[in-house]
Amino acid sequence: MLRKRSENVSSVAVKPYAACPAKSFTAADGRIRPGRSVESHCQIVGEVAKELIRRFPLQDIFPKGAAYLAATHDIGKVSPTFFNKIMRSCLLERIANINADLEREWGGHAGVSQATAKAMGAPEYVPEILGQHHGFSPNLAGKKADAEVFGGAIWQKEREQLAKALSASLGESWPQVSSVAQARLLAGLTSVADWIGSGHHFEDPEAPWKEKITQALDDAGFVPVSY
Repeated sequence: MLRKRSENVSSVAVKPYAACPAKSFTAADGRIRPGRSVESHCQIVGEVAKELIRRFPLQDIFPKGAAYLAATHDIGKVSPTFFNKIMRSCLLERIANINADLEREWGGHAGVSQATAKAMGAPEYVPEILGQHHGFSPNLAGKKADAEVFGGAIWQKEREQLAKALSASLGESWPQVSSVAQARLLAGLTSVADWIGSGHHFEDPEAPWKEKITQALDDAGFVPVSY
């Protein structure tokens, strides 16, 4: 699908967010295939974050919307360079004239997540938390969400639509973060939820995942506190 360039609209082929994979997956036959979609992975991470908060003894320290923040960590994977990176690993057709290795110049998909949230008017600290979910701050070098290397305005629209879909499914919006200390807490929640949500319990993109949340947290050692 190609669209003509108009102002900030890119000439790069756009993929609907629902068709964008979050990772690759080694199937039973040993072949590497596209894994869960970005939407599915983000939903898993959001629900993992909800359960982490539920099990935490001091739940009130997490503002409303904390789970949604965690869920949106990977919205930047809806981008032409990341799409091509997954397609390359699966030996599948890629978007023409897009070099997946360019991601190194802006900190990968986390940098695109940060730029996307900022363009959407996310509250203070939220874009930076998304950008740092792999433990470092991406170097965007002034690039904005509709930058040509991120796919232009048409890919940004897909990222925004994904963010809205996640908000609807989780029943939350981005939180108002009250301090640097709370921002660090939310950054930790996001990273841990992503780590658990990326584990072996959720690898198979065809397998149901909701009933695996409890076991995944138990196996990770996040058991409910008993008094």
